[in-house]
Amino acid sequence: MIVRTDLILRELGGDFMIVDPSQGKVDMSQVFKLNHTAADIFSHFQGKEINTQLVKEYVLDNYDIAEEIAETDCHKIITDFLKNGLLLDR
Repeated sequence: MIVRTDLILRELGGDFMIVDPSQGKVDMSQVFKLNHTAADIFSHFQGKEINTQLVKEYVLDNYDIAEEIAETDCHKIITDFLKNGLLLDR
């Protein structure tokens, strides 16, 4: 899977949102709010191969977090990205 390249990550007042500009206008039902870490992961992997192991390695290299917590959190992030249509099958 890869993170979609047609989506735009925006920061607005300290919040991070992903919007789909292909809709021609902003459809607020299609705006996804992310926390700082999820936004960092989205940005880092946009257009690249992504899976739980790759995200876990990235998080462990860039954040002070226990490996067990990183594993759980990264699996949830991948699941949420997939559920919300932010990923494409390669």
